[in-house]
Amino acid sequence: GAFHDSNERCDSPNFRPETTLAVREKIMGWISKSNQRETAKVIWLSGPAECGKTAIVGSVAEVCKEEGDLATSFFASGTGSEKRCHKQHLIPTLAYGLTQHNSPLLLRDRVLTSIGRDPSVFSKRLHEQCKLLFLKPFFDAQISSDRSFVMIIDGL
Repeated sequence: GAFHDSNERCDSPNFRPETTLAVREKIMGWISKSNQRETAKVIWLSGPAECGKTAIVGSVAEVCKEEGDLATSFFASGTGSEKRCHKQHLIPTLAYGLTQHNSPLLLRDRVLTSIGRDPSVFSKRLHEQCKLLFLKPFFDAQISSDRSFVMIIDGL
């Protein structure tokens, strides 16, 4: 239920379109530049509660999915399953999302290989899960600088 297009998010918030659009366009501009060497690889959207962050990143996720750039997502906020609020579901959910991404880099195979080599990965600390399920597959794929892979995490 934590993916951006989950049925649990069917009532996700919508806020002022002009604000959402302006911020979304700024984020999309950053994404298009993120594969340049001098551009930061992480963007952090912050603000007070109920200001529209979830609506903004939800719309960014939709655009990125349409463009093939959304590698995976996790939306902890909103109604639905309480499991989304527990840290032990974050990394497995994101890793599953990577296996569903239609990537020429064979990320699916690389993530599944990591799981096959160490099936206990899901009971390890988050740091170890990140290394085995994200860093190693991406490092092994030797991602070129002409491609963006967007991972969205909302509501941490």
